[in-house]
Amino acid sequence: MARTGNPFSFQSNVRQHCTLYIVLCTLFFFSSCYSFKEGRIAPEITTVSIYNFTNQSANGNAQLNQGMTDALKNRFITQTNLRLVPLGGDIEFSGVITGYSVLGTAAAANQTTALSRLTITVKVDFVNNTKPGDQWSQSFSRFADYSSAQNLLDVEAQLLQDIYFQLVEDIYNKALVNW
Repeated sequence: MARTGNPFSFQSNVRQHCTLYIVLCTLFFFSSCYSFKEGRIAPEITTVSIYNFTNQSANGNAQLNQGMTDALKNRFITQTNLRLVPLGGDIEFSGVITGYSVLGTAAAANQTTALSRLTITVKVDFVNNTKPGDQWSQSFSRFADYSSAQNLLDVEAQLLQDIYFQLVEDIYNKALVNW
């Protein structure tokens, strides 16, 4: 049986496999040397209390406060080993939704807007009961864009989920990662 094709293809395949193996080993080595700060919640912090957010925005969905509260609780329940307690946790979060707005952002040719932007602003109070003086109050604002051709009521649930996710990441990072 005669062999056809490029006689160097075997060497090329070996070279490709060796290169892939070296790259994977290098990635594995460096990933094992680096650890994310997120995994370093102080060992004395074992519980978290997240009090219901209140909605003081001038307009918007009546469920904003519950959605924001649930999103923050879900972050701690699913991605940390902290125990959620109703009162007096080692760390505590409370907050107020201070803004809910929809504005046009991108002009279209016919003097209308092509995109609309839903923006939510929350003011969060944080207290670390394991370290006296470790507390802060800060506002966070995030947005999501959608086509102006869409009705806000049709896309609002998904936009809110996206915004809650971004806000929760900002709050978590400020409280525990300090990026």
